[in-house]
Amino acid sequence: MPLYVVLKDFWRQNKVAYPPPPPPPPPPPPPPQAGVPASNTHVIINIIKKVIYASQGREWSRSLRSLICAGNDLVRLAVR
Repeated sequence: MPLYVVLKDFWRQNKVAYPPPPPPPPPPPPPPQAGVPASNTHVIINIIKKVIYASQGREWSRSLRSLICAGNDLVRLAVR
């Protein structure tokens, strides 16, 4: 009898039934937002201020940072 047949039979006879893995835990709830949410008008005015500040020809790194902050605020506003 070939070796692979012997090993195959041995494996079949000595199989161990493993229990199924436990289900994954549920994802944690999102953390609560700190502070009071601002009204949409207030958020839009702050975004406009950031864009105006960024376009005043200051240091390029500050301008870029202000534009990125304004973009982040727009995304937050759209998600609300």
